[in-house]
Amino acid sequence: MQVLARMPSDRVLRRPAPPPQPHIHGSAARARRRVRLRAEPGTWGTRDTDTVTGTRLYGTALARFWGRLHPELTNRASWAAADGTLPIVEGTVIRLYSTTCPAGPHRSRSG
Repeated sequence: MQVLARMPSDRVLRRPAPPPQPHIHGSAARARRRVRLRAEPGTWGTRDTDTVTGTRLYGTALARFWGRLHPELTNRASWAAADGTLPIVEGTVIRLYSTTCPAGPHRSRSG
């Protein structure tokens, strides 16, 4: 199944859990796995892939991909009926950049 969604820029994501290390415990181990989209670019880590494409309307377009990330679940409201461990749904985050933005109102293809 594939789902496309736009995430708020203040969203916090998590990476897959690393193998246990006996000398790192508690919140220090968990904090390294956090990815903060807006607040801390240093937490994004190494990208899995970059692509660059020239476009007619947007100039040079750059897409960066980070795989195997999942949302940090902060409450159980949506999962009230879940028993035990909450489900982890991993996905790929794609960040898009362009060198220009076309002027004027956006037009639909049907009009």
